[in-house]
Amino acid sequence: MIIRIDRDQGRSRRLSSQAQQGFTLLEVMIALGIFAVLAAATFASLQAFVNTRDAIERSNLELAKIQKAMWIIGNDLQHLVARNIRDPYGDHIYALTNRREYELEFTRQGWSNPRFKTRSELQRVAYQVGRYDDDGERYGEDTQQLLRYYWRVLDQVEDSEPKKQVLLDDIESFEVGFRGLYAADEPVQEWPIDPKDNDFDSNFPEDRMPSAIFVSIETEKYGSFRRVFQLSDFQEKTN
Repeated sequence: MIIRIDRDQGRSRRLSSQAQQGFTLLEVMIALGIFAVLAAATFASLQAFVNTRDAIERSNLELAKIQKAMWIIGNDLQHLVARNIRDPYGDHIYALTNRREYELEFTRQGWSNPRFKTRSELQRVAYQVGRYDDDGERYGEDTQQLLRYYWRVLDQVEDSEPKKQVLLDDIESFEVGFRGLYAADEPVQEWPIDPKDNDFDSNFPEDRMPSAIFVSIETEKYGSFRRVFQLSDFQEKTN
């Protein structure tokens, strides 16, 4: 018996057998290595994107807090009114001053009264830099807060404790300056201008106010923010 073998058929069988064998171990390892490199690069890029997004969101939030603080200060100053007050000992305090323990202290009008309580529409407010506990004791010299205080009464008594509001954390300085009645006047760092030994001067007109107040907030991360608040004409308030 003579058996004839078709060469083409034998070649196709060998190729089919090789195809069914699949990838070799080396090929699989190379493919896994390439996939691992691509996955690591993709994860690193994604992580960098997430970190950048979070940093931008934190920065936007912190800048928004600074803008809000400036808005609150500006809103208070826009309602500044010439009304001297008395401290718990009966001594007079200027309507606007930065010569006491606060960086800035003044009387404002337009205090909202949605519950129609029996009280004045005038309010005494003050700004201070530091870190204080509920008892007024200062602590933490390394980090400072910008604090806003307000009193429920104008002419204070011994138990007239102010309410405290934290406007900003971790600031380096809060500075104010004043420009006199006329635009050509040189800015000064204290108000009232040259009172007698820092005591109340009855000859100093109650309605004498600066034409503008400069406010500067220094932050370690974002630098300095400075605003100039133009003030309007003033009339004496007695309520």
